[in-house]
Amino acid sequence: ANFHNTSGDAWRRVGDLQRAGERLATAIRLDPSLATAHHNLSAVRSAEGRNEEAIALNRRALELDPRNAPALAFGLELAAGAGDWTRATTLAVQVERIADRALAASALSTYQCQLARHRFDRQEFAAGDTAAAAAIAADPQNWGGWALRGEAAYERLAFAEAELHCTIAANLAPWNAEAQRNLALILKNTRRLDEAASHFAAVLARDGNDAQARFNLATIELMRGNYVSGWTDYEARRFLPGARSRAPDGVPPWDGRAVASLLVHAEQGLGDIVQMLRYVPQIVARAGGRVVLEVPSPLRRLVERTFGSARVDVVTGVPAATFEATCGWMSVPLALGVDGPERVRVRAPYLSADESGAARFRERLARSPGRKLGLVWRGSDGSSANRLRRLPEEALAPIVSMPGWTAVSLQFGVRDPSLAGRPLVDLSDAIADFEDLAAAMAAVDAVVSLDTGPLHLAGALAVPAHALLPWLHDWRWGAGGDRCDWYPDMPLYRQSVGGSWAAPIARLVDDLGRRSSAA
Repeated sequence: ANFHNTSGDAWRRVGDLQRAGERLATAIRLDPSLATAHHNLSAVRSAEGRNEEAIALNRRALELDPRNAPALAFGLELAAGAGDWTRATTLAVQVERIADRALAASALSTYQCQLARHRFDRQEFAAGDTAAAAAIAADPQNWGGWALRGEAAYERLAFAEAELHCTIAANLAPWNAEAQRNLALILKNTRRLDEAASHFAAVLARDGNDAQARFNLATIELMRGNYVSGWTDYEARRFLPGARSRAPDGVPPWDGRAVASLLVHAEQGLGDIVQMLRYVPQIVARAGGRVVLEVPSPLRRLVERTFGSARVDVVTGVPAATFEATCGWMSVPLALGVDGPERVRVRAPYLSADESGAARFRERLARSPGRKLGLVWRGSDGSSANRLRRLPEEALAPIVSMPGWTAVSLQFGVRDPSLAGRPLVDLSDAIADFEDLAAAMAAVDAVVSLDTGPLHLAGALAVPAHALLPWLHDWRWGAGGDRCDWYPDMPLYRQSVGGSWAAPIARLVDDLGRRSSAA
């Protein structure tokens, strides 16, 4: 039994999990009371992703030898990984008592890192920061604790502290891509683009297949207007963790040449697709054959009315048909060779509102006095980034109280809306999708929107629109200035990094006030 246990552990350490499992199972068959064999097989099953078996084997190892230090340390990691915090807390107390202080410190530090991540996932950032600090106290050499403290500091907008913690993590683990990317992301999101690009490039120098580094480098290039390299590297999004391609299997990507049939398949958000709809005429002309445009259901009516024809079908799911080529919406600029601002600035409007729908909204709004200001102030609740791009409702008080204007809610899914204690005109009962929203936008005198899908719709319609940009915004709005390549006629009101909304909203109110006076 001892021979097979030692042999199995050796095979595990060199990465041959199959041989390791066979040897360790033999050891347990020969001596069912051998705790170390149960522990070693638990580690093998965990490495294979067979977590329930790993936990059961670890429990058996500790039943056989309650003071087995490696089994206690590994059991703590397994319990925390499974979210069994009651057992993890119990095991943590036992790990603190083991004689191997280096093993105890490493295990407790890892446990506190897992607990910090659990707290962050529940948006309990103060508690997560406390756990991360405990991880550092247990083992100051554990880069994970420093990185998690950096994440907590970033969440509360303490950027200098976040950079310090992430720099320590990166220095402790120069080989670890995640530690390096964390620091680069801090720099990118605080608009230190040259430094961020340098860090992402260093990660790629070590591993050219690092999709996260390549994708983030692409967003920096696109933000700067470097479209040739940006579009190429932006393809890395298809290899990000959790990415799921909607492209049909075996269909080659479109390279912009003439094809008998082309599927442009949906990906990312509604705003991204609205942004790319400007290229539909070029897609149809370049492809030459039948074109199928896949869009989410909220866009179908609008896109079908605008682009549907004998050659262009608009669908909400990938059809069971054969295509000569396929292209994701966000790959269209690469396929078309969009290489500079002049190719980005497709003349708006490239979408239009249904005039009968707009007339119905105008009739409803005629009951309200003054000019009509359509408002969208909230992004998707499901987006983690939106935690840091909030537009507090009280910040909009100067907008909804402007003399001569009536505030109109264009916000999806908000009934009986009010902002800063003031009721808004509610059109939600008549807005089910982007076709209705386009008609409502055509019926108001101006639109004010946060960085969301409706903002892209306003730009595509060429309605008078004003963009409120949070400090953490998407690449398409550029790195600075009050205009961008994609919607050059739309004024941008940028929140300073980590700053308040007071200054951009004051400037917006001043601009709208001048427009109202001139009317």
